[in-house]
Amino acid sequence: MSKFDGDFFTKTLDSIVLYEHHNFPRGDVPVLLFRISTISVFLLYPFLVGWAEQPTLASVRPREVLIERDRWGIPHIYGQTMTAVAFGAGYVQAEDHLEGMLRLYLVARGESSRVEGPSALADDVIERTLMHREIVEQTWSAVPQSSRDYYQAFADGINRYMETHAQEKQPWYWKITAQDVATYLRYTIMRYSLRIAMTKLGGPNAVRQGEGSNAFAIAASRSANGHAMLHGDPHLPWYGENRMGYEMHLKCPELDVAGAGFFGEPTPLIGHNADAAWTATNNAANTADVFEEKIDPRNPDRYLDSDGQWKQMEKRTVKIEVRQPDGSMQTVEKVLRCTHRGPFTEVRGHGYSISIPRWKDFPDPLTGYILRAKVRNVDDFRASLQQYPMDKWNLIFADRQGDIYYVDNGVFPKRGTGYDYNQPVPGWEPGAQWTGYVPFKDLPQFTNPPSGVIVQCNNSPYSTTQPPVLDPANFSKYLAHSWEVANLPLSRAERGIDLFKQHEKVSAEDFRQAALDLKVLHAGPYVQALSDASANQDDPDLREVHSILKNWDGRATVDNRALPILEHWQRIALARKLKPAVLGDREQCLAILKETIAQLKQLYGKISVPFGDVQIFSHGKDYSPPGHDSLWAITTSYKDGKWHVNGGSSWLMLIEFSTPLKVSTIAPLGESDNPSSPHFADQTAMFAKQEMKPFPFTDDEVKSLLEKSYRLKM
Repeated sequence: MSKFDGDFFTKTLDSIVLYEHHNFPRGDVPVLLFRISTISVFLLYPFLVGWAEQPTLASVRPREVLIERDRWGIPHIYGQTMTAVAFGAGYVQAEDHLEGMLRLYLVARGESSRVEGPSALADDVIERTLMHREIVEQTWSAVPQSSRDYYQAFADGINRYMETHAQEKQPWYWKITAQDVATYLRYTIMRYSLRIAMTKLGGPNAVRQGEGSNAFAIAASRSANGHAMLHGDPHLPWYGENRMGYEMHLKCPELDVAGAGFFGEPTPLIGHNADAAWTATNNAANTADVFEEKIDPRNPDRYLDSDGQWKQMEKRTVKIEVRQPDGSMQTVEKVLRCTHRGPFTEVRGHGYSISIPRWKDFPDPLTGYILRAKVRNVDDFRASLQQYPMDKWNLIFADRQGDIYYVDNGVFPKRGTGYDYNQPVPGWEPGAQWTGYVPFKDLPQFTNPPSGVIVQCNNSPYSTTQPPVLDPANFSKYLAHSWEVANLPLSRAERGIDLFKQHEKVSAEDFRQAALDLKVLHAGPYVQALSDASANQDDPDLREVHSILKNWDGRATVDNRALPILEHWQRIALARKLKPAVLGDREQCLAILKETIAQLKQLYGKISVPFGDVQIFSHGKDYSPPGHDSLWAITTSYKDGKWHVNGGSSWLMLIEFSTPLKVSTIAPLGESDNPSSPHFADQTAMFAKQEMKPFPFTDDEVKSLLEKSYRLKM
């Protein structure tokens, strides 16, 4: 088919497909189609047939973006340039999550108080102290031009959506800039290091409830089908700033990548291309420190440096707008200070500097994300991390060549000896200072372990494969949060290792079953103690409890009756501040069990209650997902007799490097935040049944599952 023919067909197609973006009333569409006469359709038939045989990209003109949403609303974005797919990525995320995205951008800018009011002021002060926006502006010229263009195109896509959907615009919305997006990426990187530092200042633990992850990798040598396989399962809250799971597929001549990331980010964080796949788990990397500062008693803006000299702090005054209950704005001024070690804060009358690696010069993360999206093998992946490091995470990788790889990744400072960096160290002592960063090559890492299996469930780097291939004696202790070479009993990692030990060769179905495993890890001692306490009792209620516990298979299915008993028993024991040793006291176990029975009857009218009746996820309506203290992770909070799900497995990915590539994913929430969208909870219903959906990657796969197609002009 000639070039002229292709252009002619594309223009004709545009007139049909682009009607949504030219404000045609939907009722006019049949009229528009009717105007294409029967003879015109006949004349176009050769073009239609010829065009169907061409790759999808061939139908996309320069400065145009094609969006093809599959039956789950996942956008597959096609363009002739990187900036075209970035523009499309911004547009589709705004379609699905506009207000949520913009609120996250406000958080990163330290301007949430402008919308949220006084409750957000303390967080705004923290983000302003970390200088996210200022440092992005100061280092912007060092960002490669291609990445700056990508940022700008993503922002332009968001702005285009706001321009064309004015009815959705809130009074506080603003025109997004490239630097707004970069500021948000910097914020997502720095927030974990900030938490680590705050823990060292006596704050809450850096790893919050519901934040963990699972990752499995099977090498071709251990795979029943001869293909490497990878599973990713980040465990994060399902709402709020750490929400993970926006899926998208970006395709242009330079790039073909699919996966998921945090909302508001312009590329997938974890995912795959045709030849490689990668995922991450939290390694609780010790990548931030706190230095206590000795302040000049005559001048509170001076601190004693490690060279024995008094140094002047850098000071700046910031103005933060705070919305008042009546809607008016009040400007609050804060004086913020920092030393050369980092942002300065005062806690309980003492001054401290928060030191985060490469706080002022961290390499632009987007450039690294894009570089990793193009890798084809293990060597490429390692090279991308050396050139553009990620700040933390265990990273797990597999490729079409059959290789698997693990690295305990992070930007780790070289610390002095003789100091406990898990608490503040003296900033005025020379020996406590950082002396550079640990080279990437010196991080704990390995490729293709003899077992052919990687199981990383937030366990030690040294227990990530069995038998171990890394010796902790060869690495500095602060490179890992733990140094075990064997996994802890009843841990997710131990369960994963045990599941794969059952198979000499791991099939794709074995792999899938491990990812969806519902075995409750820590129930055994409780079941044994309560079974013993309720054995040989005359009370029919106790006999019923005994029967339920003895006949339970130990899995967190929705129809099991044991978990409601165990959960209520544990709640009563915790309320009394009883230690696990109570399991050895038969009489006390029995006394709490009788209280549990009374509570079950009061709340539910019976003892035998299906777990699905008490573990609830409300998303438009109530769902009953399985899972509890299992590899298939669920986190909950208790209220009024129900355990309300709020996090856990936030996006699951299963990849097999067959030909064609086989990819399955599922998320607990749909792709859209709009309750009226068909993709608000379509995946929720599947997730509650432990179903996974195919993720189409090739053009033919996308078209076979196509729900909606439209084009954008840049």
